[in-house]
Amino acid sequence: LLEEYTSGRPPGEINAAMVRRGWAVDYTYFSGGAYRAAQDAAPPAWHRDPQRGAIGMARIGIIGGGAWGTALSLVVRRAGADAVIWARENEVVAAINQRHENLVFLPGIALDPAVRATTDMAEAAKSDAVLLVPPAQHMRATLMQLADALPRATPAVVCAKGIERGTCALMSEIVAEILPASPVAVLSGPTFAGEVAKGLPTA
Repeated sequence: LLEEYTSGRPPGEINAAMVRRGWAVDYTYFSGGAYRAAQDAAPPAWHRDPQRGAIGMARIGIIGGGAWGTALSLVVRRAGADAVIWARENEVVAAINQRHENLVFLPGIALDPAVRATTDMAEAAKSDAVLLVPPAQHMRATLMQLADALPRATPAVVCAKGIERGTCALMSEIVAEILPASPVAVLSGPTFAGEVAKGLPTA
């Protein structure tokens, strides 16, 4: 924990300072918490390429085709990156690709036509980072499937809330166990998929 960068500083300032010093960070600032960081020889490649969109990444894989994963695909597109959703349900994939709408989980919300969906985990895994959005009780099984396809050290962002029944493990702990080479971040906060999809402010 780098205490000198966390006390009273805004997230953007902390992240920028770490990048300037050549630190690879976990990319998420926890309110009242701190970054975990490991010293690296150089900042990650996506910080050095100005052609890769507002978030510095060209392609984001979204693992989970529910309402929240679908809403996050629109956030990714607004930030200038390609979004590829992995979903189990063939009907979800077909609706997103053909009608540009998730009729099963997020009906009534028009999707960016550039958002693509697939049932092929390897296709979604070929990304600069992955957003992990399966239901909490399916996180472990989904990650076991993802682990075989995900390139080493690909950042993984936990976007699912909950605690695993039986183990009481947090979602981030499950990710660290199954994807030990991936930097792990957590996205949290009181939000509704429909509001995020519409670009409305959230708390």
